Amino acid sequence: IFDKNRELIAKACSLWSMIDQNTRRPVNLLETLYKDAPILAEANDMERPVRIQEVKGEKVDEVKVRYSDIDFNQHANSARYIKWQLDSYNLDDFKDKQIKRFDINYLQEVLFGETIEIYKEERGNEHYFDLKNEKGRSICKTILTWEDKK
Repeated sequence: IFDKNRELIAKACSLWSMIDQNTRRPVNLLETLYKDAPILAEANDMERPVRIQEVKGEKVDEVKVRYSDIDFNQHANSARYIKWQLDSYNLDDFKDKQIKRFDINYLQEVLFGETIEIYKEERGNEHYFDLKNEKGRSICKTILTWEDKK
């Protein structure tokens, strides 16, 4: 992403997976969609997304998945996971700091009506989140890395 002066201000990298709509289990993309097409890795100077391990945080919020949270697959839109985490902060938290890096691991889909508990652990300028469903299973883990505003 570039600003109005064409200066680079942000980069993004993502790794995707696909699930079978009937079994709700992961599907190997190389064996399905791309079995006859070559997949070429593009050069990228970004660090790859990290796999986030255990988060030992305190519960900071709880949200119930509502109609406006769901997408056409009838599960919570991935942007809502981010919104729920950012909403756990106060406005003052954004006065002197900004997000430098945002790593997110989507682990499980969330359905309409489910209640999600949000846990946060602060380790210096890294804030770890673990969103859990009613069964206590992690549905999403995140690391927000903060820096002072310039």
